[in-house]
Amino acid sequence: MGFKYLASPYSHPDAAVRHDRFTYAQNAVVHLLSKREWTYSPIVHCHTLAVAHNLPMDADAWWDYNRAMLAASSGLIVLKIDGWDTSVGVAQELSYARDNNIPWSYL
Repeated sequence: MGFKYLASPYSHPDAAVRHDRFTYAQNAVVHLLSKREWTYSPIVHCHTLAVAHNLPMDADAWWDYNRAMLAASSGLIVLKIDGWDTSVGVAQELSYARDNNIPWSYL
């Protein structure tokens, strides 16, 4: 049994936008878990840590960690919320999935 990796936009200069994106990702994880689709979201997992401990908020700083989790996943789900199509992080994750034959879909 594996888990799916939920990719969603996060980085933004406005903290309120980052928090809204965290909330959307959190709601998506709840939805997927309620359907027994085991899901990991780097945003849900790390947002509160980043805020509480002044960790980086940009995709490049998290790429090694996110790539390791994506490589261990059984698939990628891209959360199509505002900013998904211009997100550096989502683009990295989708490119990695395509290059490594990891199945992917949109939500």
